[in-house]
Amino acid sequence: MTTKAMAAPPVPVTTLTKARDVHNHEVLTGWLTARRNRLNPTRKKEKEMTTHTTLTGATITDEQLQALALELVNIQADIAHLKEEAAKIEATLKALPNGKYTCGDATLTVSHPRRFNEKKFVETYPVESFPQFYQTVRKVDLKTLAPALKDQFAEDSTARLTIR
Repeated sequence: MTTKAMAAPPVPVTTLTKARDVHNHEVLTGWLTARRNRLNPTRKKEKEMTTHTTLTGATITDEQLQALALELVNIQADIAHLKEEAAKIEATLKALPNGKYTCGDATLTVSHPRRFNEKKFVETYPVESFPQFYQTVRKVDLKTLAPALKDQFAEDSTARLTIR
């Protein structure tokens, strides 16, 4: 019975009417092909060299692909090592007191942040215990304003430009 099933012709796809039948047919065909390959292994040719076409249209062989991948891994390892060294040097320079330092053609400016950390302040001095530090502020909800009102009450200042 197994031999008859292996030798039987495949089911024509045109007779399948439902999507589930088509899916089941594809899965079964794939399974049968894999089983046939396991039972009757064919000898592979001596290391066939395959080529891959990139999105730009260039072709790359397996050897070139392997060389490029190894080169990329080495470069990324070098970058990681350089980033660690740069972080150590930056930590040393950030420990300097505030000021400007001339270093050849470059000027190094060290300035320690003095921004107010509201979250840290609230944790240290909670509103319930220290109400004298807080005051209620009324704020306009910009989402409910009409666009014309937003434009009418907008600040007349220069435009901002951000380049990243």
